[in-house]
Amino acid sequence: MKAKSSLFLILLLFSLNAIAQFNVSTGIDLLGNALNVGDVDPQWEIVNSPNLPGIDARVSPYYPGYWEVTPVAATNAGWLNFQGDLFGNAPGDYTFERPITIASGVSSFVCNFALTWDDDLISLEIVDPNQVATPITVVPTTWYHLSQNVNFPVANPMPGIWKIRAVVNFFDSVGAFLLSGTVDTTMGIDTVPPPCCTENRLLNPDFELGYHSTNGDGGTFIGCNSAFPNSYATNWCGIGGPQYFDTGMSQHFGITMWGIGSNFQAGEGLYQSATISKDSSLNICFRARFNDIVPTSPNDVMVRFEAYNTPPTSVFPSGTLIGEVSITNTNWDTYYLPNWAIPADFQYLVITAHNSSMIDDGQFASWVLVDDICMHVDTLLVGIEDPNLAASLSLYPNPASDRLLISTSEANGDLDLQIFDLMGRFYATQIIHTSAEIMELDIHALAPGHYGLRATAADGQIAWKRFVKQ
Repeated sequence: MKAKSSLFLILLLFSLNAIAQFNVSTGIDLLGNALNVGDVDPQWEIVNSPNLPGIDARVSPYYPGYWEVTPVAATNAGWLNFQGDLFGNAPGDYTFERPITIASGVSSFVCNFALTWDDDLISLEIVDPNQVATPITVVPTTWYHLSQNVNFPVANPMPGIWKIRAVVNFFDSVGAFLLSGTVDTTMGIDTVPPPCCTENRLLNPDFELGYHSTNGDGGTFIGCNSAFPNSYATNWCGIGGPQYFDTGMSQHFGITMWGIGSNFQAGEGLYQSATISKDSSLNICFRARFNDIVPTSPNDVMVRFEAYNTPPTSVFPSGTLIGEVSITNTNWDTYYLPNWAIPADFQYLVITAHNSSMIDDGQFASWVLVDDICMHVDTLLVGIEDPNLAASLSLYPNPASDRLLISTSEANGDLDLQIFDLMGRFYATQIIHTSAEIMELDIHALAPGHYGLRATAADGQIAWKRFVKQ
C-alpha cells in the first residue's frame, strides 16, 4: 500500500501548481477514470479494520436503483470496501484514508464532498501534516445514507501532506463507503521575493500596484502615463502595450508581452527608471512562463534585459545587453541571468520579448508571462570579469553547509579565492591549486547567509560567483 500512495503523491506534487481543483473521489484511478469492481483503489487505504490494518480498499458493486454510484457528476466515484463485494465483509469499524498534498503558497482550500455510506458514518476528519485531526460536521444517520453534502473550508493551511479520514461502521457483512468530490485550492499573494533577491532595487517588482482589469482587457498600458484611465502599472512604463494578467493566484498579477522575430521586428516591452552603477555586479532573476496563444512553431520566446540611458521608444534593441533567456516552460519557473559586471552608469532597465521567427505575419507571435522581477546590485563586486573564467567556474552544492566544491577549466596555476558578504565585508581567503579536477573550499565557520566569491587567477583574470551558506 505504501508504494501506490507514494506514486500518487509524486504525480500530485508534479501537477499541483498547474491546477486549482483536484478530484479526491473513491474508486478512481490516478487519471480520474472509474475503476472496475474488484480493483484496488490506488489513492484510498483502509488503515484500520476488524481484519488487518493496511488492507486494500477495493471497488465494490452497489444495488442498482437504490444506491447512487456518482453523487457528484463527472467525478467517476465508486463504492469502496474490503471485500470488493457487497457480501462477506467482516462487521466492525473501517477507517478509510486518502492523502492530499497542499503546496507552499496555498492560502486556503475547500473540501467539496458528497458522501454515501452503509451502514453508519462514525466520523469524518481532515488531518494536517502534524497529524492533528479536525472533525468535519456530518449529520448523523443510521443505516445507509445517500449523498450528504459537505463544504468545509481550511484557511492558511500549512504546506505538506494532509489526509481525509472517514470511519465507517459495517453493522453486518454488507457495507461500503463512497466519497465524491474535489479539494479546491486558492493560491495566496506571492510576497516572497525570488531566491536571488536580497535587496531589490526595483519598485513594484510584482506589478501589484496599478490597475487590475475587471472587464477582460488585461489593463493594457502604453508609455508612462494613464492615457486611458487607470491603465498603467505603477513605476513601470510600457512599450507597445503590454498587459496585466491574472497569474491564477489570489489577487496576484503579472505582465504579458509578445514578440516577433529575432531582430525585434515587432513586439512589446516595459522599463523602469533604475540606478545601475558602474563597477558593480548586477544580478537579475524573474519568474516567467511561456504562453503559446497561436500554436504555430517556433513556439519559444526570448526575454531580453538591457540597460539604457534614455527612455526607449521601441522594442528594437539599442541599449547595452545585460542578458537574455529562452522561455519554453509553460509552467511557472524562476530564471537567472549571469552576473553582469556593469561597465558604465545607466538610468533605465528595459525588458523586451522576441522569438526566433523572422516572419511578421501574426502566426509566429510568442507570448511570455513575466512576474516578480528582482534586480540586485553588488557594489562589492569590483573589477572587470573575464568571461571565459566566469563561464568555466562552477560552485556546488549551492546552497552549501560545510564546504563548496569548485571546478574550472580555464585557470592556469593557483586560484586566489576571497569571500565577502553582500555589504562588502571581507571574510576569508584561500589559495587552491587548479591542477586538481575538483577543488574544495571550507565554509563551515561562516554564518548562514548570502556571500560573494572572487576568484583571481595567476594571470590576473577574475571571476565572481555568489553562494548561500546554510
